[in-house]
Amino acid sequence: MYTYKLSADDLVNGTIYSGMSDAKTLNKRNKSSWFLIGLCSLLAIVGYLRGDLAICAVLVALAIFYLVILVGRKSISKKAMRKTFNTTYPKLADTVYTLEIKSDHLHLTNMTGDVNYKFTGIALIAELGAHFFVKLIDDNFFCIPKISDELEEDIRSMVAAHNIPYKEHLDWQY
Repeated sequence: MYTYKLSADDLVNGTIYSGMSDAKTLNKRNKSSWFLIGLCSLLAIVGYLRGDLAICAVLVALAIFYLVILVGRKSISKKAMRKTFNTTYPKLADTVYTLEIKSDHLHLTNMTGDVNYKFTGIALIAELGAHFFVKLIDDNFFCIPKISDELEEDIRSMVAAHNIPYKEHLDWQY
């Protein structure tokens, strides 16, 4: 049995990792932004060549706006996520969590109650620098901080014994 606490930052980072870990969604978002930047730039050039400087200026401004959004997305997302978390779920931070690794499931207890997660319901376990991120088949997730070498070894053994999909993202930061 392992007992730990998750800070608000831990929970926010877990939420962000959950949204960022889907490479398909992230690539789609980035491609859309680059497409809009390219389209605005192309139309601005056409407007300039036709002598319509007002349209050209508007399209250049739009291209710059999309570029700023693309570059600043990380900080904007993290600030918005932290604000949402702090207003919606403030009581979840710094509460005590208890984790038990059983033969066929994980038993997790916190102030809201206890739940069993069968190993067959785990879609992915990702090892981040300071946490294990457990993504479930229904797209829910939870984080387990690396509080001891014993816990890390137990989780790795569980992954190997039950063929649970595993990713190592030790350098992931947001």
